[in-house]
Amino acid sequence: MIEPSLPVAARGAKPRLTSSCEGFRRRRDLGLRLLHAIVVACATAAAWGLGVALSGEWLESEHFAAVFCVLIAAKTLTAELFRLHRASWRWFGLTDAAAVTVANTSGSVLGALVLGPRVATPALAAILVIEWLVSQGLLLGSRLLFRSLREARGNAPTRTRKRVLIYGAGRRGVNLLRKIRANPRSVYELAGFLDDDPAKRHTMIQMNPVLGNGDELPRLARLHEIDEILVAVGPQDRESRSRFRDLARMAGMRCRFPGRPATALDRRQPAVGPRKQRAGP
Repeated sequence: MIEPSLPVAARGAKPRLTSSCEGFRRRRDLGLRLLHAIVVACATAAAWGLGVALSGEWLESEHFAAVFCVLIAAKTLTAELFRLHRASWRWFGLTDAAAVTVANTSGSVLGALVLGPRVATPALAAILVIEWLVSQGLLLGSRLLFRSLREARGNAPTRTRKRVLIYGAGRRGVNLLRKIRANPRSVYELAGFLDDDPAKRHTMIQMNPVLGNGDELPRLARLHEIDEILVAVGPQDRESRSRFRDLARMAGMRCRFPGRPATALDRRQPAVGPRKQRAGP
């Protein structure tokens, strides 16, 4: 069988797309490396000024040049070893924060070892400690700020919102909340959680209150004008599924069971239907 030939534009589309993505990735990595070096430089300069002001001790300019160059080189090296430039700022979490902390601490320790006798004075030792604190705050704060701005932009009220409650203030419920916040196409506005554990009542889960237990759904739905209830339970928990179907019916609202959170959040995901059978051999 002779395969039909594709147009030249179609044959070249995929290589151009791949090359474009690779170029974007390289520019992004270079920008993140440069940003990391700028953060370390700013932290070193700020730490030098604070250290001199607090200690009252005059330090030679060559000491500043040595500390400045050594810290930038050491922290750039540890950032490369921990591949901080490859971590996504949009999904910044505890694992990424731990990697940033370890890389920053390793860079400070490596810089102190390279400087050696130069940090024997209390002023220089205080400068290294202040630099670690400032750079740690800037590295973590910039990533958290970026993620917060992306989530706020994705959840901007540009479309009709649906007020929802999440049943389950445990791991499944928190993961579902993170998916809602991270999805720019989400139409959900979380009013709070429901949970049958009395110890969780009136507590806050990522700044969202646990309003009551599951049996209070009809009353809370009317009070908070809820459109849907998202039940974050496992597929094997048939009792909870049947229970919330009945409660949602009583409250006159929709009930969803997001087994995989993304399927309940992305309204533009195409529906999966039966495959068409090919006629003939």
